[in-house]
Amino acid sequence: MPSSQVSFGSTAITAIVRQDLLRQDFFAVNPWTNAQWRPRFAQNTPRTTPRSVPLMVAQSTSDEVVLPATTAMLVRDWCRAGVPISTLWLAEVTHEATGKTVGPAVTQWLGRQFSGQGAEDDCGQPTPVPPLSAAG
Repeated sequence: MPSSQVSFGSTAITAIVRQDLLRQDFFAVNPWTNAQWRPRFAQNTPRTTPRSVPLMVAQSTSDEVVLPATTAMLVRDWCRAGVPISTLWLAEVTHEATGKTVGPAVTQWLGRQFSGQGAEDDCGQPTPVPPLSAAG
């Protein structure tokens, strides 16, 4: 599956999971069935980066805004595309506190990049939550 389709689907899957599985009624009807929403899903879903660009992904396993299974799916799919990813998974940190909590680690990661030390590639490691699948 092309990476653009994988990324496009992750936003839609998150919306569907929130509505159908978590019973969070954000919409009167499933937005995935409305063609006018599709461009918005695509605009709000990050695309894979070139293999030469390392990434760091930080995620709380208890985040209720950005679902951890969706991030795990994104990491899995980008790793499959050959993108080197350093991951930082946090437990029991709210969505709002994640940025402040990971700030020092991100600063160190950036420092290593700019000093030429490179990034750790965690693509061979399992994620602490299973990736969301297209089947739900």
